[in-house]
Amino acid sequence: MSRQLPTTFPRPFSRLCTVLLVLCIGLSACLPQSPSIKPDSGATRQALRDAAAGRHDRAARTWERLASTSTGPRRDAYLLDASRAWFNHGQAMKSLTVLRKVRGELPKNDVVIDMLLATESLVANNPTQALQRLDSIAPRVSDPYQPAYLELRARAHAMAGDAVKLIQALSARGALMSGDANISANHRLLWRSLRELSRKGHPLEAPVDANANVAGWLALANHYRNYRRNPVGLRQQLADWQLAYPEHHATVITRDLFGPGIDELDFPSKVALLLPLDGRFSSAGIAVRDGFLAAYMDDTDNARRPVLSIYDTTSRDATDVFKEAISDGAQFVVGPLVKSSVEKLVSDNANGAMILALNYLPGDLPAPSHLFQFSLAPEHEAAEAARRALAQDLTRAVALVPDTDWGARVLASFASEYERGGGILIDHQGYNPGEKDFRMPITQLLNLNSSRARHRRVSSLAGEELEFEPRRRQDTQLVFLAANADQGRLLRPQLNFHYANDLPVFATSAIFDNDTTRNRKDLDGIVFADAPWMISDDPLVIADRQLLTQYWPNRMKRSARLYAMGIDAYQLIPLLFAQRRPLETSWPGMTGVLSLEPGNRITRGLEAAQIKNGTLHYLPPLDEFDEPGMDPADSEPVVLQKSLQ
Repeated sequence: MSRQLPTTFPRPFSRLCTVLLVLCIGLSACLPQSPSIKPDSGATRQALRDAAAGRHDRAARTWERLASTSTGPRRDAYLLDASRAWFNHGQAMKSLTVLRKVRGELPKNDVVIDMLLATESLVANNPTQALQRLDSIAPRVSDPYQPAYLELRARAHAMAGDAVKLIQALSARGALMSGDANISANHRLLWRSLRELSRKGHPLEAPVDANANVAGWLALANHYRNYRRNPVGLRQQLADWQLAYPEHHATVITRDLFGPGIDELDFPSKVALLLPLDGRFSSAGIAVRDGFLAAYMDDTDNARRPVLSIYDTTSRDATDVFKEAISDGAQFVVGPLVKSSVEKLVSDNANGAMILALNYLPGDLPAPSHLFQFSLAPEHEAAEAARRALAQDLTRAVALVPDTDWGARVLASFASEYERGGGILIDHQGYNPGEKDFRMPITQLLNLNSSRARHRRVSSLAGEELEFEPRRRQDTQLVFLAANADQGRLLRPQLNFHYANDLPVFATSAIFDNDTTRNRKDLDGIVFADAPWMISDDPLVIADRQLLTQYWPNRMKRSARLYAMGIDAYQLIPLLFAQRRPLETSWPGMTGVLSLEPGNRITRGLEAAQIKNGTLHYLPPLDEFDEPGMDPADSEPVVLQKSLQ
């Protein structure tokens, strides 16, 4: 039976076909080249010399050029050489692309071709077939290809949800490596793979006959799954793990989680929470309080859990409340929530404790060293939308934003991040958020009026009315839409009506109102960034979210993100309090991946989702696209919920 690759691949192709990239890049100089054409010309001799010298990319281009001027078996032979060369250069994507052009039968007993065929099985989401193909070539895999072969086996086991065999494959791969950097990179690959299995809810229990290496990796992954959003709890679990596995290879991973300060994480003895619990801001203050208390009450295993005092800031001067908390013994203050109250603390030079303010100061007001700023700023979401667009090579955008202060802020954030990454914001239009007919700003944004004017001029010159269909502008690749859910249900269909239905639309979390009783089909196609608490497919997060929705459905609709903010505010305390060396690495919170920026601002790396047919689809994190050649535009979203209608 002849072996041929299909002429087309499913959409996950460009993500999954990078399974061989990382190692191949490191080994490109020593992988053999198996030419199918004898060196009967100057070009082929040069290609062979380039391959022997490790210049596989140059060799591949030469083979492709020769193939373009050849026919029949000779063309196929050149293409096979080019495919092998791209593989040896670490470009599995190009290797597969070239291999697809081969029209004849693929050669038998060719390790590179067989590994690419196994990769094809993974592309088709068939790990069983991939492993069968890998098993069949195991005796023929020579030493230079062993690490790539073992990595491919590990990827297949990961797709099949087999954590034990994943660990065994990558551990064998690591044993073949030399150099601390390569060995450490293999450990990080193993750890990332286990985290992904954990995120998807696969079992991580060690079998009774597991050796110490396998048992240690699985124990560490379980600790991380259960405590990754509880820094002090995770610190204790890691300490217990290190006692149980003192010589384990994963010890370096435990240091990577927090950096050198992990052993110093601890809470102060007394914490004060300053929030408005009455009046205009009471709903926000109560939601933050309840989230904070939920995290506090869940921290029962912590023998050093702080004493907590809660102060109402509704009708009192923020500085006076702060001083009262300090006189009561507070070493750490969380709050205030209202921006003007945070500014008051800074202007009054409030001292005596570290402060985690729950809002940002104005950009021109510097924060003192003891005050940190944590906010659910929509600017984070606009910046994430820009990064998502750039990751898909969408570099020319237009924006439609409300004529409000909020609209101006998110537009500025999107434009800044987008242009910093090489994108161009071609145009933007404002709209009146109180209106329902947005024809005017949309037609102006899409240059439809210019199209109609051209039609009138041509008709006038022709002396008759010509048939006409307006054309929107062709110089943009996406629309950034700043709108809440109600506005979005009006704006998205009107964009479609005005010939923008083929343009990707990116938005902020305001587009998602968490009301499962309302139809979301009018929002179809929109990609937005949000807090993990709202859209994550992490089974533990989903379970917590569903439990609280069961007990407080109305509160979860209105203030879910603020509840998550309260949870994160509690977990941030030891990260900021530890030896005054705050948040040395990023931290996975309920509101996002938290990190500390200059000016003592805590920023959030967000998750993303897309609405399709009224259903919310989880999108992979951007760091999954960090490997060379990865193309997020072709990633297939994971269905998060069957229906949100």
